[in-house]
Amino acid sequence: MKAAIVMHQSEDTKKLAKEVYEREWKSLVRIKETQELIETNRRLTERSRELSAMLLAGLATGFEIQE
Repeated sequence: MKAAIVMHQSEDTKKLAKEVYEREWKSLVRIKETQELIETNRRLTERSRELSAMLLAGLATGFEIQE
């Protein structure tokens, strides 16, 4: 009887450990995705600033934008 209780507790512990591991893994995946989004946003912001500067420089020199 005691062995059955120990086996049951062991299985419960394994199940809980697996759940914790899965949650941790999902959290790490979300962190990685967030880091990638932040980097993409940084690059897009930088490119937007470059294009704005080019546009302003063109307007300042009298460059006409053709449609």
